Amino acid sequence: METKKKPSKQTLTGSFAKQVDKYETMIDNQITKIKENAAFGGAMALAGGIAFATVYWLTKSRSHKKEKKLLEPAEIAAASNLPVVVKPRKELHPVLQIFWESIAMFLLAIAKEKILEYLEKIEKKANTSEKEEPSV
Repeated sequence: METKKKPSKQTLTGSFAKQVDKYETMIDNQITKIKENAAFGGAMALAGGIAFATVYWLTKSRSHKKEKKLLEPAEIAAASNLPVVVKPRKELHPVLQIFWESIAMFLLAIAKEKILEYLEKIEKKANTSEKEEPSV
C-alpha cells in the first residue's frame, strides 16, 4: 500500500486562510452591491410613490370640484318661472387672497426674467452675427 503524504499544517492553514480571505471579499462585494441596489430601489419607490400620490391628489381634487358644481342661479331661473334670490359669491379670506396674489406675482416675475434673458441672448446673437459678416 502506498501512503499519501499529508500536507503540513502550515501550508494547509495558509491555503485555507487565502480561501477564507477570497470568500470574505466576494461576500463583502455582494453585500455592497445588494446595499446599492436596495438604496436605488428605495429611492425609485419613493419617487414613484410621490408621483402617484401627486397624480391621485390632483385627480381627486378635480373630481370633487366637478361633483360639487351646481347650477348657477341664472340657469335655475331660466329653467323655471320661480323668483330667484341671487347671493353674492363668497370672497376668499384676505390672508388667502394675499397668498394667491403673491404666488401669482412671483411666477410672473420669474417668467419676466426668463423672457428678458431669452431676448438678451437673441440680441447678443444678432450683434455677433453682424460683427462676423464682412461689409461689402
